[in-house]
Amino acid sequence: RYQEYLEDLDGGANDEHYVNFAVDTSNPTVTVTAPSQNYFTNEATIAFSGNSDDGSGISSAQVRYRLQGETSYDVLTTNLAYNATEEWWDWDANLDTVAASLADGVYDWQVEVTDPYGKSGISDRIFTLDKTAPSVNIASPAAATVINGSMLVSGTATDKWKTTQDGFQVSSVRVWIGAGTSPTPP
Repeated sequence: RYQEYLEDLDGGANDEHYVNFAVDTSNPTVTVTAPSQNYFTNEATIAFSGNSDDGSGISSAQVRYRLQGETSYDVLTTNLAYNATEEWWDWDANLDTVAASLADGVYDWQVEVTDPYGKSGISDRIFTLDKTAPSVNIASPAAATVINGSMLVSGTATDKWKTTQDGFQVSSVRVWIGAGTSPTPP
């Protein structure tokens, strides 16, 4: 509490004024609820959401993303609403990967929330967009081979993600055997 005492030059009445104020020295907290860190997707829409808190309130939130290696971020329209039940600020944004013409790749994304006094909190994460299916090459049996009995199926399945750098790989290979040229998976 701040108190001031005023007196005019000719000895007039003393007036006391009180001003209450708070000192806010902390940055807003940022909690991300979606997507998870290292999110891997082929979906057309990525939903970003979370919440933030600061004793002074939150005046803005901004979600932005960029392909790794790029220098500038693209900014998404970010919704901000006070959650009176939880006493925090909810934020969310959606990224339409088709409309934005995003290429497959690893993306940095971050959310920045700012309080009314200009202090901000930031959370950084990454997501990977992979809209391209793995390629499959069946080495044997050869196409149109008639099999009577058991058979060995061999071939390769590859994905463009390098297992040494990005940690992604083809996780499983399933073979369906059926009549006709295009057997239906179970």
